[in-house]
Amino acid sequence: MLHPIEIFVDGEIQGLLNRDTPTISVELVPGPHTIHARGGGLKKTQELQFKEDSKETFLVYFSSMGILGGGLKFKPYSVPGS
Repeated sequence: MLHPIEIFVDGEIQGLLNRDTPTISVELVPGPHTIHARGGGLKKTQELQFKEDSKETFLVYFSSMGILGGGLKFKPYSVPGS
């Protein structure tokens, strides 16, 4: 990861993704939440609904597609073996 990415949930910073810390874990109460990521001059915000007793995993990354859809991206991710 070339640029650090700050991760916010409901306006509160939750962590910084970088080469030394490529993942963070955040526990949330059920209901709607706003996830915001910013880094490398880019930002992305997504509204998500979390269900009770659910575990959601997302990849946050920089797309290499440039003006054809590039930027900071969120992608749901299934953890192998979970």
